[in-house]
Amino acid sequence: MVDFPKNSSKKLFGEYSKFYEATEKDVFDLSRKPVTGNHFEEIYNDTVQIYEKSGSYEVIRTATNLIGNFDDMNLPKQLLDNIKRLKFKNPLPIQKATFPYIENGSNVFAIGSTCSGKTAAFLIPVIKWIILTKEKCTYSMKTSPCCIVLSSTKELAEQSYNCGCALSYNTSCVCLLSIGGTSVYNDKKKLVKGCDILFCTIGRLSDYVDKSIIRLNNLHFLVLDDAELHVSSSNSFEDESQTLVFSATESEELKTFLNDLAEKSSFTKVVVGNINAVNPHVKQAIVPVAEDKKRKLLLELLMQPDIQSIF
Repeated sequence: MVDFPKNSSKKLFGEYSKFYEATEKDVFDLSRKPVTGNHFEEIYNDTVQIYEKSGSYEVIRTATNLIGNFDDMNLPKQLLDNIKRLKFKNPLPIQKATFPYIENGSNVFAIGSTCSGKTAAFLIPVIKWIILTKEKCTYSMKTSPCCIVLSSTKELAEQSYNCGCALSYNTSCVCLLSIGGTSVYNDKKKLVKGCDILFCTIGRLSDYVDKSIIRLNNLHFLVLDDAELHVSSSNSFEDESQTLVFSATESEELKTFLNDLAEKSSFTKVVVGNINAVNPHVKQAIVPVAEDKKRKLLLELLMQPDIQSIF
């Protein structure tokens, strides 16, 4: 262990900084989370289309046997308590449709618009599987997570991690966030202690795999969250793992990846709403502005409380 001088910045920043860990307040303080909008209930009216794909064959399935409520899932008590504590009322369409397929071991590709409930759609069945599996047997999980959630950005990885921490709170499921900006040194220490779900970005994950910091022999689930930006990076993973792909759109690159996946094993495609359509309840605007006035306008927009994102 390296002993740094008192007040050394290395205690706070860089390789030896404290690893990021969500607290109970971070994940359950609803006053710090966005409130549901006026149109939230309309999400329940979204259409659901289900396709079974194997090789070049694609069969349309009727959307039957959908989960009605969270009680229908036979969830471990603490997981169900956490769901209720988060004020999740009933499963959203993308959750109702994907839960059964994830639980029966199918590879799943799910398309849903922003704020359609994609994160909980994969986390709830994955956490359930981890809890029940660890109740039945003792397995070595050190430096070998059974689920990797690969996100396209650090912000999305942190958001998914916080959701994972909330859903797995006070259970046997251990979550770890490792992205650019967190300490590799302390993340490695935490990995050695045991990690069930690793939330990360492709850069950090590639570094860990190249340096043999983590092993993939225990990997059961590979989740591509916001899949558009990293489908080409998933080819190095074991074919035996269950692949869960969640995205808001379906690009040509993603179609190619899924066709390759279908050649190896079948998968279920779930489409909620219209493919490649933006959320109709999210107002978007393009503001033409001269180059020398961009900074002034940007500051004005940032001061408006109703603005959520600026690109």
